[in-house]
Amino acid sequence: MTALAESLLEQALRLDPEERELLADLLWASVPHPAHESLDQAWADEVERRRQQALRGEGLGPSGREGIAQLRAALRRTP
Repeated sequence: MTALAESLLEQALRLDPEERELLADLLWASVPHPAHESLDQAWADEVERRRQQALRGEGLGPSGREGIAQLRAALRRTP
């Protein structure tokens, strides 16, 4: 690692965790890499799979009324 990179790392490690996370994300995004493209494609495929599932009415939770009824029943069972 170059002296500049070591100096930047030392400075970065002094940042609070949220700032370090944002900096890491920005640095990662700035590096062109084939893995990035495959990850982007994997997420796009997953989003499309979930969209198709929702359009078919699969994988959906209870309706709002059913959900509230289930919560009320669970609360009545709680001592």
